Amino acid sequence: MPSRRKRVLLAPAYYDHRMHRGAARYAREANWVLDARMGHYGTLPDDWKGDGILALPLPTRPDLSRYLRKAQVPIVALTADVERLTATRVLTDNFRIGQLAAEHLLERGFRHRAFKHYVGRTICQELERKRIEQAQHLLLTSSDKVLRIAHQCGFPTSEQFCRTFARVTGTTPTAFRQAGSSPG
Repeated sequence: MPSRRKRVLLAPAYYDHRMHRGAARYAREANWVLDARMGHYGTLPDDWKGDGILALPLPTRPDLSRYLRKAQVPIVALTADVERLTATRVLTDNFRIGQLAAEHLLERGFRHRAFKHYVGRTICQELERKRIEQAQHLLLTSSDKVLRIAHQCGFPTSEQFCRTFARVTGTTPTAFRQAGSSPG
């Protein structure tokens, strides 16, 4: 006799089609019945009975946090910022849950949001910051031309490099080099 399919509620504080698509894909692979009504309509299903909840609770939805605290089923929270909620947290718990999140729930947009939440910058801003740090180091420790340093740091042109460098540091690469090499 085949076992009963697990019924899982997708309970996000807001609807995100990428998260829904990732959860639905995993639910199909795991042979779950996924209830995504809440994601579509934004209301908590009072009549829901099931085996577990995939939740994205946020402070802007206290009703969702209350609903989850009352739930008598396992909860996987897709965030680490869950106050007073006993739930497995995807970002900080065991390998299998992290693997599930990485493979099925961290679609491109969600990954970028999670990165920005924890680092305070977007991936592009962090990459730009690292490139400028590398350029500053090269400007102070090598005699290479600005164009060569621009290419070494991943900028396609010296113009783009100079604009980005000036925007981030408040000075030009040449002025930065001169200020760093002068006694003072």
